[in-house]
Amino acid sequence: MNKEILPIISGIIIATAQTLIKIGVSKYKVEGIFSLVLIFIKTPILLSALFLSTIAYLLWSYSLTSLNVLSAYLLTLGSSYLTLILLSKFILKSDMDSYTILGGLLIIIGITFIAKSLHQ
Repeated sequence: MNKEILPIISGIIIATAQTLIKIGVSKYKVEGIFSLVLIFIKTPILLSALFLSTIAYLLWSYSLTSLNVLSAYLLTLGSSYLTLILLSKFILKSDMDSYTILGGLLIIIGITFIAKSLHQ
């Protein structure tokens, strides 16, 4: 497996978990941190998000065994941002402007450069 795949997968999982959190907490009135903890405990979609976040963190941590922290972080951050753009558009039905699309394209270019630098 290519060493840059794990942080990219981690970023996709993080974005998915964040989307689930947005969907889950939007159904409740959160009155403080304690009420939020109770909501997380009793809501399956939020528990799923916590589980996914844990898996993503473990994958990212494991990726640090073969990548430097900067490369791993940039790959994770870039892939999570790109995934959030797609999930926001198609799942959360958010509007996208041309700056968001251009930013996503620049991130793809950046991830490509990072991946190429890892193979030198």
